[in-house]
Amino acid sequence: MSKRDGAIVGIILLLALLIWGVNQLTQSSRQSTALLWVDVTVSGEAYLHIPLGEPHEFLIEQTDKRRNVLEIDSEGVLMAESSCPDQLCVHQGKVTAGNIDNRPLGALIICLPNQVVVELTADEGVGAP
Repeated sequence: MSKRDGAIVGIILLLALLIWGVNQLTQSSRQSTALLWVDVTVSGEAYLHIPLGEPHEFLIEQTDKRRNVLEIDSEGVLMAESSCPDQLCVHQGKVTAGNIDNRPLGALIICLPNQVVVELTADEGVGAP
């Protein structure tokens, strides 16, 4: 490979790195302006729609004594307690904007026996320039 070929390859790599960097900056900028919400459905019905913010604990009590406890704060949401027998929803851990891509269920926490679905969603239009 000649010096000229090496220079061309270097320029191409530098441009690719520059494009990647700009993409990362604009992506993190979009995430920081998005308002994050917790959406909860119980037995397929909308139950709760609340923005992340100050720490809150929500008790979801159903008529047949099934219950779940959600903890919501400025970072995310987790299922703190559940009356279900297997406790898989509790062990799914906290959903945050930073870990959605690394969780098996993404933005969801699901309690199948109690028919409770919790999802962290983003309202992309809020605060966007």
